[in-house]
Amino acid sequence: TISAGAATTPPGDPLREFETDSVLEPFLADDFDAVTYASESLTARTSKTVLPALDAGIKSLNAALRGTVTSHYDELLQQLGGIDESERVLDIVRDGVHSLQRSMGKVRVEIVEPHEVVAAKTKQLENLTRTVETLHRVIRTLKLTGRLKDSLGASGGDDAEGGAAVPHSATSGDLAKAAKMLADASELEREGVVEEQEASALAGIEVIDRDARWLERAGKDVRSRATQALNAGMDATSQAEVGAALQVFHNLGELDRATDAVIARLASDAVDVFREALDPRELARAMGGGVSASERAGGVGVGGGRGIWPPAGQEHRWAEALWQRLGAACERAKAAGMGAWHLQRVLAKKRDPISHALFLDEVIAARKNLWREMVAQSTEAEAAASNPEDAILLPCERFVWQLSKGAGEAFGRAHAAAGFARDTLLKGFPRLVTLIEGLHEGLAKESGAAATAAKGGVPPAVRKDCSDLTVLLHACDAVSNAYLARSFQRLSEPVNALLSPSALQSLQGIASGQISASGTVGTRAAAEDVRRFLLRVREELDAVARHPTLVTLVTAGAVAKALRLMAQKAEIGVVDGAEARVFVVGTAQTPAQAKNAALAGVLEEICAALGNLIPLLPDEPAKALENALAQVAETATEALEPVMSAAHAEVHKRLASMHKEDWAGGDPPMGEGCSTYMTQVIDVVAHVSEEHLSGVRQGSLLGHASSSSKGASGFVPSTIAAEALARRCLELFVRHVSLLRNLGENGKLRLTKDMGELEQAVSAYLVPATSSLGDAYKALRALRPFLFLSLDEVASSALVEDIPPANVLLHLYSHAPKEMATPYERAGLAPPQYSAWLDKNSDAEVWAGVKGTLEAYESQCKTRGVTPHAAVDVMRLVGSRAFEMRRS
Repeated sequence: TISAGAATTPPGDPLREFETDSVLEPFLADDFDAVTYASESLTARTSKTVLPALDAGIKSLNAALRGTVTSHYDELLQQLGGIDESERVLDIVRDGVHSLQRSMGKVRVEIVEPHEVVAAKTKQLENLTRTVETLHRVIRTLKLTGRLKDSLGASGGDDAEGGAAVPHSATSGDLAKAAKMLADASELEREGVVEEQEASALAGIEVIDRDARWLERAGKDVRSRATQALNAGMDATSQAEVGAALQVFHNLGELDRATDAVIARLASDAVDVFREALDPRELARAMGGGVSASERAGGVGVGGGRGIWPPAGQEHRWAEALWQRLGAACERAKAAGMGAWHLQRVLAKKRDPISHALFLDEVIAARKNLWREMVAQSTEAEAAASNPEDAILLPCERFVWQLSKGAGEAFGRAHAAAGFARDTLLKGFPRLVTLIEGLHEGLAKESGAAATAAKGGVPPAVRKDCSDLTVLLHACDAVSNAYLARSFQRLSEPVNALLSPSALQSLQGIASGQISASGTVGTRAAAEDVRRFLLRVREELDAVARHPTLVTLVTAGAVAKALRLMAQKAEIGVVDGAEARVFVVGTAQTPAQAKNAALAGVLEEICAALGNLIPLLPDEPAKALENALAQVAETATEALEPVMSAAHAEVHKRLASMHKEDWAGGDPPMGEGCSTYMTQVIDVVAHVSEEHLSGVRQGSLLGHASSSSKGASGFVPSTIAAEALARRCLELFVRHVSLLRNLGENGKLRLTKDMGELEQAVSAYLVPATSSLGDAYKALRALRPFLFLSLDEVASSALVEDIPPANVLLHLYSHAPKEMATPYERAGLAPPQYSAWLDKNSDAEVWAGVKGTLEAYESQCKTRGVTPHAAVDVMRLVGSRAFEMRRS
């Protein structure tokens, strides 16, 4: 283009002159449009001027081009020669390509025919090979069939189609050999299966088809004879006969299926016995006839079908007959279970004579492979939920599972039907459990004794951990659930009577002052309801005392459930208002406090009585009862919380008043009296015990019981509340003594006497065994000698270990000069306010505040040029030991 040429044109070139020419200058633009230029030139009527200029420009450009070509003539000739050379090379290449194409065509013609010949020969060879393999299989099949016929003394062909393939004279050894050859024949047939057609490659061969029909009959006859032999051996409990029959099935490759069939038959027979024992028609027939529910009510006729009842006066005899039938059913089930164990015993001893594989291992491996296939198709949880039996490996365990499932269905139908059997099972459910446990115990005893006598590694009929007893008991789930529901109903009756809406409404009347406290919870009627509840609990547990499994079920499913119901109902009646939090020493409790105390008293009596049962129960039911009692005790503690919270605040207020007394001087303690603040604290403690806790405690000092059992203390709400208050008193006393800054010798002596008075008051009114208060009591006992230690003795004293580190640090300010401000002084707080702050913050935060005061004091000393007091080093040593070294 012109613009491109302009970029490379040398100076003096005509293109540079175009830039200053208004007519030619547009031709240099990149977006030049000839049509637009011509239109503008014609519109402006300047064509006469433009044309000469254009002619001159064209001539100038032609002259420039001619000069450029002339000046580069030699170079252009060289380029032209290169183009000719390229054309000659292209011609040579083109000729070579044509030659190569002609050669490839000749090669293709020469190769096609040999290729087709090779392909045909290959196909022919493949067909020949397949034919040879088929002939080999035919020959092997015919030989194998012939040997099988010779072994069984039978004849093949169409004339023998109607007869038995296996003669009756065949022995167990003959059957085992025949089974092995039948398995080999089946393997040959599987080898010739064409995958695309899913049929044997030998199908359609007349001789093979004829023998195949005979082999099919022979297989059926061998399986039938082996099944008969196995059943006969099971009935006779002959290990030799069972082992010989199992060898036949092992040779057939059907050992696991044969085992499953025997187990299923034994379980089915046992289930049928249970079903017959629970059938009301059979029971009525055995007892000479029964009556229907309507006829029993009217006293006429003999009934039948569902809802059959014994005639009036015959209930006990019918019930005993039903239990005898169930006992006989359990004996039959035990016999069937021993049959399953007999089979398992043979499997555990029998080995294949050729491979020496243990039959039991073969059965277990087959079950595992089946389980893996199921898990591969779904998740393990889904497989276990849909087919739980497939995860069971041992034959006896499968028998127990199938028996439990079938018997459970029979008991479920008996319970669902309205009739005498359902009521009898519910009333005597512990007796039913006794029968099931006897069945399990009999299996364990008989199989265990036989296994011991055999001196072999034969697994017993039941597990040593008795986990399969739980499986057997699941058969009674329908009856068990109904029994637990009735048990809970019996237990909930006194609970509903004790904490009914009307009783809670009466208590609400106390809170509002409308009625007196008489006639509500805490009266004889309430005491009777509590006694009824405890008596019901004892009756329910005594009924199942001989059955640990039932003890667990009744405790968790009835007793604990009733206790939780009691806690929920009592929680509704708790009053938590301003009137429930009034606390004035020397005044009677308010109606709201009386209501809460009455509720707490009822719950405490139950907690105290049932708590003593916990050490007597096995671990699982004890845990269930413990959790339920903890919920009841928590509700009772919530009922006492409003007044006890007010008592805690009052104790804090009275102890904080010690900071108003002079502890730097004053007289030493004289006589039996104590400080004024301590007298007030003791009055608060005595008022709480006598006015608010005495009505809650059941029995003579039951709340003060020193027993180590949880029933005596851990679940007694008044004891919990008293211990909490006692612990709070000791902790606050130690804290406020530590906050005292100016301590003289007489002041320390008075504090020591106050400690003794406080300990005596706590022991007399709250917790007799003050040593049970733990760290709070240790701190109080250590504080007495700790007050008299010198600054040098503090760091090395063992007493520091028994007192909270924060209290030790705060006490050390009493040894420091007044220039060293305490943390609460720096924060502008009074000791009572700082004590409230301590309740909400950790000891580590206290240490941070102490370090701040130490740094501030050291800075002051550095400014004044004096040496810091020795208390600084002691405080740093104590703080680093207690916090920094412990954290590291």
